[in-house]
Amino acid sequence: MNKATQIPTVWKMRVHATGGTKEPEQIYPFLRKHGLLGIGWGLERSPIDEEDAIKLAKKAYSKKQPHGVGNVKRFVKDMQIGDLVWIRYKSLFVLYQIVSYWEYKHGEDWETYDIRFTRKANIIYETSEPPLGPIFSALLGRQQTIARFQKHKELITAYSLWLCKKYSEGNCPPPSVINLHTTRLLDLFPPEELEDIIAMFLQTEQGLVLIPSSRTHANNTADYEYILVNKQGIPFYVQVKTTGTCVQAEHNQQNWVLFSRDNYPQMRKRCKNANVIDPNIIEKYIWDNEKLMPTKMRALMHLFNELKSEP
Repeated sequence: MNKATQIPTVWKMRVHATGGTKEPEQIYPFLRKHGLLGIGWGLERSPIDEEDAIKLAKKAYSKKQPHGVGNVKRFVKDMQIGDLVWIRYKSLFVLYQIVSYWEYKHGEDWETYDIRFTRKANIIYETSEPPLGPIFSALLGRQQTIARFQKHKELITAYSLWLCKKYSEGNCPPPSVINLHTTRLLDLFPPEELEDIIAMFLQTEQGLVLIPSSRTHANNTADYEYILVNKQGIPFYVQVKTTGTCVQAEHNQQNWVLFSRDNYPQMRKRCKNANVIDPNIIEKYIWDNEKLMPTKMRALMHLFNELKSEP
């Protein structure tokens, strides 16, 4: 919890302790059964308070496993009641809210599972589809035991608060407390989702057909995202860029389709040999075809509406 703004911190945790006798994949079901989140990093004795816990962790781990000190500090000191935590367990993504102070555990069960520090936590939301798409999935797949989100922090925080407000009776502020600096839906979509939307638009509105294998082309990876063809077999090469570049379209004779969320006027002026798609057309296409959109995109649409409706 950010004490200055009272905005919950959104964490990601990897429940995968390895110091006990149980298999790592058995740990999360054990914690879930008890309504807890927890980490290992056992100490020589029970700590008196958070500062004592950090002191004992430094004594035990600062030389050989210094990251353990950071994990203990984040769990006992930085994490606060009301904070939100994302867990990935196999194909399941679960959002929790912390509801208690930390506790240091003793006993055979906790030693067996290598769980020593715990907090009570309520499940708010769970899904088998990566929230916000592949970027979110990757962020949860590569992480410390416990860490704050850094990349896409504002979007993930707003999305998590929206889920908390929608599915929980917990005390969560509205997502509008996060200033996403956006006035349009497209600004919420990660690059990978924009690529999918442009492909959907060109197929459903322009009558082109995507060549699936072109998305995994080994060469020209910086040149285009994928290729589509029309009924006459003529290929169209598609670039979806965050910048206003059109180098490939200017230097090649093929049919190019370009899209840039933020640089449409410049690209339309500079990229004379390409069909440059107006972002306003894509924005309208998304809203007009909500039922066609994947679940994660519809979630962002609902979040956007929530942000617009709140003062």
